[in-house]
Formats: sequence, C-alpha cells, structure tokens
Amino acid sequence: MNKLWTFGDSNTAGHGCHKHDEYYENYYKFGDKIWPEWLSEKLNVELKNFGKNGSSNDTIIDTIIEKWEEIKENDYIFIGMTHPHRFDVPIDNQFESIFHDFAKNKTLPLSMDEFETIINFQYYFADNILYKVRYRKRFDWIKKQLISKKCKIVILWDVQIDLKNFETINDATNGEIVDYHLSFKSHKLLSNIFYKKYFEKCLI
Repeated sequence: MNKLWTFGDSNTAGHGCHKHDEYYENYYKFGDKIWPEWLSEKLNVELKNFGKNGSSNDTIIDTIIEKWEEIKENDYIFIGMTHPHRFDVPIDNQFESIFHDFAKNKTLPLSMDEFETIINFQYYFADNILYKVRYRKRFDWIKKQLISKKCKIVILWDVQIDLKNFETINDATNGEIVDYHLSFKSHKLLSNIFYKKYFEKCLI
C-alpha cells in the first residue's frame, strides 16, 4: 500500500491541535484533524507523519535520511522547510533546536559563556540569507533523489512562504490562546490546497 510521508516542523506536527493542548481541549469539534491526516484520508493511504515541534532544517533532513530505506516507489512525500535561522546544539548527548525565542530559555544546562555564544550566533549570523540558499540546495538534492527512487509525488514547501495569511490558533480564539500555529480550519484548508494543486488532476 502506498504511503504519505510528511516531514517538517510544528506546522506538520500539528502543534496545538492534539489532546491535552489547550486549543484542542476547548475548541475541538468532531472530525477536526491536522493537514497530514486530512490529506492521507483524501488519498486513502497510510500516513507516516514525522513533523516535530521546533525542528530545524538539519533535523528534518536527518529524519528523511533515517527513514530513507522505508520510503518506497509510488509513495507520496511532503517536506516542509522551516525557518533557516533555527540550528541545533549538542546538549546532554542530544541535539537541542535553537529558535527565535531561545533567549527566554534558562532551563538548559549551559554555562553563561555557552548561553551567550548561542545568543550571539543567533543574533549576528543565523538569519543570513546564505543559510536559506544552502538549505534550499540540500532539499532540492533530496527531492531529486526521491524522484529517482520513483516516489510518485515529491513536494517541497516553505512555512515562511506557503503559510502566509492562514488563520492561526490566536485568530480562531480571538486572542484567548496566544499561539500562531495553524487552527483546525487552516489545517483543513491547507490539505485542500495541497490536494487540488498536486493530486486532483493526476488522480482523475
């Protein structure tokens, strides 16, 4: 059976839209799903969702590599590229993703010098356009390899570009829950956009 593989950050993981999340507990309506679930249902295929909150592009690429042998001919692949200013730092024998509000995080076991080094790198270098160009090259190469593997559809999409003007959880709750991830309504809309753009014609 063909599979739908989804890789990405919190926008693929469905941040805020799972049991025990405040938004889910107070606003969930029967049938609400995140976009990978909607899309796999439309395609009638098994879903393998490897979206992870806070992922850097390095983590996303690592995950694709780890799952490479499991991805088969005629599978569908969606890769959501995240913010290029995220990067990973080895802490306690594992990588921790560093993103925009890391300066607020005082809980990790770091010396003041280590903490300031991360903040300074993030401030001075992490947003440089060269990182975006580098990651795009890497993802384009991965896409070519997946196509040569005879995956049926391989899609690269960019959270910074493709999620503009979508309703967020903050919007859906009128500011009650300050969370700028996709609302349930937007998850359904995004799945419909992906289906119409990439599948509707080829599946007729």
